[in-house]
Amino acid sequence: MNENSTLNALICRHARNLLLAQGWPEETDVDQRNPNYPGWISIYVRLDAPRLATLLINRHGGVLPPLLASAIQRLTGTGAELVLSGSQWQSLPVLPADGTQVSFPYAGEWLTEDEIRAVLDAVHDAVRS
Repeated sequence: MNENSTLNALICRHARNLLLAQGWPEETDVDQRNPNYPGWISIYVRLDAPRLATLLINRHGGVLPPLLASAIQRLTGTGAELVLSGSQWQSLPVLPADGTQVSFPYAGEWLTEDEIRAVLDAVHDAVRS
């Protein structure tokens, strides 16, 4: 497959516009993981606790599931940060967002394992939608 720079640029711009429309922060960036596979993108953004809370609350229409609400409450006022970035180890794409990896360093300092899983699942759903 030949690289199509115009198509790739349009895909990245459209993906970023969709993310912003869904409440992702303005600092969110989208990159083409492999120009030979249009649509295989990675999302790049750092979500501190307030931004993470805002994103998840907005995505759930203001009503969070209990475990997610507990996690957000416990993260409030902490230095917690969730980072989305490109995955250089990902094999050929399966879905458009497969090029994104999520890092949630030191989450265990503030959250239980179930709360961490709830946050990661919610972010995973946000990336895939």
